[in-house]
Amino acid sequence: MIKFDQLKSLGDKASLYGYSYDHWKDSLEISQSLQNEIYGNYIDVHSDFASKAGTYYDTVQLPSLSLFIGLFIAIVFFVAAASFLYFRLFTDLDEDRERYRSLAKIGLSEREMAQSVTIQLAILFFFPFVIAVMHTLFALRTLAVEGYSDVAGPLSLTIGGFFIFQLLFFLAVRSSYLKKMNK
Repeated sequence: MIKFDQLKSLGDKASLYGYSYDHWKDSLEISQSLQNEIYGNYIDVHSDFASKAGTYYDTVQLPSLSLFIGLFIAIVFFVAAASFLYFRLFTDLDEDRERYRSLAKIGLSEREMAQSVTIQLAILFFFPFVIAVMHTLFALRTLAVEGYSDVAGPLSLTIGGFFIFQLLFFLAVRSSYLKKMNK
């Protein structure tokens, strides 16, 4: 085991100055201006400047902002995809109704029609979701290689939440579609 005296002989002495003050969360701008004043246009490799506010911003506020923006974009895409599916289904409703009426004349029961519609709607709703989850899992694997290993829990919650919304929307559209199909 290396002792302190051995380490001391290997390098130069360093001085560390620290200041503690109240309301440090509100001091990000001051910390950044101090850092700019100390370093100017160059970074001295023999000195370092760190602030509690800067570290807090990097580890808490910035990821929270990224999460908010990511969730907002995901919700916008979810609503856009849902409205696209909804309008596509109800635009083709008359054609589908005629097709199922023709099949009913040759013996297709209402239960079989509902089962067929459910399978077709499930493919429309959940196939893109499954592809998106697979894509996300590959991205997660890449993040794990880069050292981001703590994203599996929040990602699972997010995927689960979107699955629940997708399932609820599927059930609502299926119910409405079957009612209109039977008119």
